[in-house]
Amino acid sequence: LHHNRISGSIPAQLTNLSQLQVLYVSGNEVSGSIPEEIGKLSLLRFFNASENNISGTLPPSVGQLTTLNDMSLFDNSISGSLPLELGNLYPLRYLRMSANQGDADALCALGDVHEAGSGDVLASDEEAAHYFRQAAAAGLPSAQYRLALLYEAGRGVERDAKAARRLYELAARAEYPDAIKKLEGMV
Repeated sequence: LHHNRISGSIPAQLTNLSQLQVLYVSGNEVSGSIPEEIGKLSLLRFFNASENNISGTLPPSVGQLTTLNDMSLFDNSISGSLPLELGNLYPLRYLRMSANQGDADALCALGDVHEAGSGDVLASDEEAAHYFRQAAAAGLPSAQYRLALLYEAGRGVERDAKAARRLYELAARAEYPDAIKKLEGMV
């Protein structure tokens, strides 16, 4: 179900799939909160709902997912503290929650991961540009610079020297050293 433009919320009825081991709905338009009933998926090992519009808090029932090995919920609008019940998840090896609530540093870090590729994330200049663009719009100079590099080279975006220069200038105004050097070399 990954990257299929699925919209709507995660239905509570999904938890009737008692043998479900993998739930991979990242890169869609899923909204609403994670249902409290998620804890009924006792065999779930992998849950990835990253890059959606999920909001609310993480329900304490996730602590009942005692076979969960990997949970990725980055780039959503999840808020609040992590439930203490997460401490019950002894097999949990990976918990990815960055860039919730639009944190610019976390978005830029996701851009870095997508640009280089890492672990199960394939390198993609288009995805990197997507995250750098969000972080740049939030005013992060390093992201403005990284996005400018992509525009200058035409990697993941259409080559656009004017857009690149504008982004270098924004980053330089914030005294980002690499952007200042770049502009000095562009005279």
